[in-house]
Amino acid sequence: MGSKIIKTDAMQTSACPPPTAHRPRLSWHGWQLALPEDWSPVKIEGDWNKGSIVIADFHTTRLLIRWQSAPKRKFDADAWTRSAIAAEVGQLMLEKSVEHVPGESFAAGRLFVEPEPPGRDVWVGQSSVSNRLLEVVHQTKSVNTLLRDQLLPALSDQKQDGSLHWSIFDLSCTIPPGWKLTSQRLNAGDLTLSFGMKNRALIVRQLAPAKLALARQSLERWLDAQQRIWKKTYRGNGKPGSVEMPSETLAVIGRTLRRRRRFFLARWMASERVTLAAQDHARDRLVFVDADSSELARDILATVGKDAG
Repeated sequence: MGSKIIKTDAMQTSACPPPTAHRPRLSWHGWQLALPEDWSPVKIEGDWNKGSIVIADFHTTRLLIRWQSAPKRKFDADAWTRSAIAAEVGQLMLEKSVEHVPGESFAAGRLFVEPEPPGRDVWVGQSSVSNRLLEVVHQTKSVNTLLRDQLLPALSDQKQDGSLHWSIFDLSCTIPPGWKLTSQRLNAGDLTLSFGMKNRALIVRQLAPAKLALARQSLERWLDAQQRIWKKTYRGNGKPGSVEMPSETLAVIGRTLRRRRRFFLARWMASERVTLAAQDHARDRLVFVDADSSELARDILATVGKDAG
């Protein structure tokens, strides 16, 4: 998957705050991390096996996260952590680093704290959950313990073969096992995550603020626009219907599209597409979940806006 640079205006309007009951953490390809309120991702690259995230505040880059898969044979975690620290801060500074394993998600780790800021605090480690290797570089201007005492204790990993929690800016959702992120569109006020599993497709989209979006057109019209991407292969009749959800803050409508007759031999295509459109009154957001079954769409919608458990 290619890189995605998030627009600056999205960073300014949707900073990712520390996790609370209503404000989720950064969760991306299994990694979960709580960020200071004025920090936001500004550049994302890669996939589950290898990638990076650049995080900045309103003034400068503050954090770099890089990960890769560990070699399958004859891997020495301690040797790798020492080599990674030396590559980042130099061989002379390596001896100032210490072993540091921040939590149960990690099997090995090493931390370097810059003795004479400005400079870089660096932590590297191996996940005991996914066996991936992770590097975290904190650009610091003064002596502080932010990386060691706040960022690393909140850092964790998720199993790839389980349900994965995703959270970027203020869009969050939990995706069932087997689905992989295929693309993302992260614009100010318009966030979309697309997932795939073999020939199946799943889309989660969020518009904000809802009041501004609904001033442009009704929720039904937004639903029509979302389903327009399937017009060549699916058809639907009638107006969207109301959908009951176990939440007093969600007003939901939905419509099912059926595969067009000329594609009756395309058995690899889902027979239907179900799109749910919800107005989240509590968060002032419009949320769209587009899936190949009503059950899946409802299950995903129930998790949108929820922090990881």
